[in-house]
Amino acid sequence: MRDSSDQFEKFTPDALNAMMLMKTGKAAGLDGITTEMIQHFGPKTMAWVFNLFNNCIGTCRIPNGWINPQVVALLKPGKDPKVPKNYRPISLLCILYKLYERMIMARMSLTVEENLTPDQAGFRPGRSTCGQLLNLSQYIENGFEEKQITGTVFVDLTAAYDTVNHKILLLKVAKNDK
Repeated sequence: MRDSSDQFEKFTPDALNAMMLMKTGKAAGLDGITTEMIQHFGPKTMAWVFNLFNNCIGTCRIPNGWINPQVVALLKPGKDPKVPKNYRPISLLCILYKLYERMIMARMSLTVEENLTPDQAGFRPGRSTCGQLLNLSQYIENGFEEKQITGTVFVDLTAAYDTVNHKILLLKVAKNDK
């Protein structure tokens, strides 16, 4: 497998699109930094942020505080606050972590989109289950019209990643990465 520090170019200020797309008015994480604060950072502070992000990429490590969310219980609208089940937990992550994640995701999604089959719809923007059902219906209809044997196979891959042998998966990825 390649050295992971070679997989990404360093971030530059051009990558700020991810920051500008972040929703405002959201709660801060444990560090107390909000999206609005980041959007008002000056050039020196932004240079520090990019240096931090590039250091994270180069070392393949992130600050410990980024992955320790603050869990807060929110009362569901119109529910009795005395009943514990009327609350839902939310995890407040550090905004810098969310920004870093968005910037990584923006880079990765370009590569992923280029390499996925057009038939893949799951976890892709602008594609839905309804579209896949329409495609399936069309394939079946075409098969019947052409007097072909037409069938489908449905596979439930629930928790597939959790049950796969990760050592074998990493070996397969490394083999295909060359």
